[in-house]
Amino acid sequence: MPALHISTELLPQALTGGQRHVPSLASLEQFRRRLGVPESAGAKEQRAALDELANEERGKPGSLLQFVERSAVLTYTSSARLEEVLGAAGAGYPEGYGLAQRLRLIAQLVKAGLTTSIYYTRLGGFDTHANQRGTHDNLLRELGLSLQAFLKDLNDAGDGKRVTVLVFSEFGRRLAENASAGTDHGTAAPVLLLGGAVKAGLHGPYPDLRDLADGDPQFAIDFRRIYATLLDGWLKCPAEKVLGEKFEPLPVL
Repeated sequence: MPALHISTELLPQALTGGQRHVPSLASLEQFRRRLGVPESAGAKEQRAALDELANEERGKPGSLLQFVERSAVLTYTSSARLEEVLGAAGAGYPEGYGLAQRLRLIAQLVKAGLTTSIYYTRLGGFDTHANQRGTHDNLLRELGLSLQAFLKDLNDAGDGKRVTVLVFSEFGRRLAENASAGTDHGTAAPVLLLGGAVKAGLHGPYPDLRDLADGDPQFAIDFRRIYATLLDGWLKCPAEKVLGEKFEPLPVL
């Protein structure tokens, strides 16, 4: 599997392609339940359930139903295979945070030595149009504590240098507060990079809060330069083919 989506939400467009299907899972146990096998079931029972599921194709060749069925079978099969190679889950993750539990699973998969290059998960709730302060504080606390536990887990296992974490948002926030004690959609936003290969510090200028574009801070770095840096410098994937043109890399790795 070149990539895995660790979430209960819909597959993001970033992982959608015409030649590969990326499985989505939030936990390995969910597929045991859906397959109707007990928690104590072994690999033989799981394979039998998967074979039965795979032989129930009802969609016509090339139909949407066939695509969905095959996608489901691939996801179930991936889950069963992953379960066979996983070791013990790491300790020290904060309780009550969904992101922490998803990162714990990703750490297990990394430590199992899989060849998967990309693990993708998400933390929702940042669309804070009203009563932003408390919500935003709690979300950043979940983000920070979960990532701290994830990186410690990997470093303790000797896998920290194999992983680089990219944290981005699909939108920024405006600078001025609205009438609901929140902020509305903005343009520029920070991007975080974490891991042993990352050069620490702020890359790029500090945002100038006196120089705004229609009330928004102006971006200083095209996000495609960040993608190009990671594609070429970390994933060893030709960035120009992915992005459609050449972008200057950043000195961050």
